Amino acid sequence: MSLDVDPTSYWSPFYSHFPHLDRYLPRYESGPDAPTACVIGASDGKFVTPLTTRGWQVIAIELDPVFIDGGVVELRTGPQPITGLRPRLRETATEDRCRVVGEDYMLWRPETPCDLVISSGLWCMPQNRAYPLAELVGRQQSYVAPGGLFFADYLIATNAEERALGVCPEPEELAELFDAALWRVELNTDLGLIGESHLGWEDWHEHRYGAVIATRLPDDA
Repeated sequence: MSLDVDPTSYWSPFYSHFPHLDRYLPRYESGPDAPTACVIGASDGKFVTPLTTRGWQVIAIELDPVFIDGGVVELRTGPQPITGLRPRLRETATEDRCRVVGEDYMLWRPETPCDLVISSGLWCMPQNRAYPLAELVGRQQSYVAPGGLFFADYLIATNAEERALGVCPEPEELAELFDAALWRVELNTDLGLIGESHLGWEDWHEHRYGAVIATRLPDDA
């Protein structure tokens, strides 16, 4: 089964490097137990249902009740229906494979680290700008089990204002947060400018995207 985002998600048309995880997942899917993942900022299931339908047990961290349970958001173009994460889990008959957590990930952590941790565009969100980048990334890294995989889409600064935020790193800056004694960086790349218009920023704009995939080294490495 090739990996892709949930096509019914409101966010499905917007860029993510998520499908490139496909080559890494089989290493976690060959054991007797279901592999575990944590999707930080799960929204309406863009990354969640592709994993639950593949047999993963997923912790989905999300604060927005509309994106959790469904509803409507108002855009300039009119009302935009949102199916919601829980309805999508019911539609895919995978409710038993997902735990929805309505908490701030900077204040919560899983009881047991996960095989896979996913984050997409979160570090620069307004509610996260109170934290230094190293703290934001470090918190997400702490969710990853030894031998597990960390994935993030992130935004790279395109102007002085974004650079001043301190949370839109160049790939080289981000690489410094992955201690070589603890992590093997599989990919960390600048994907260039991508134009889009979406909830929260409806004027047409460009983001400069980056993506990182890193393996946390086993404790006995």
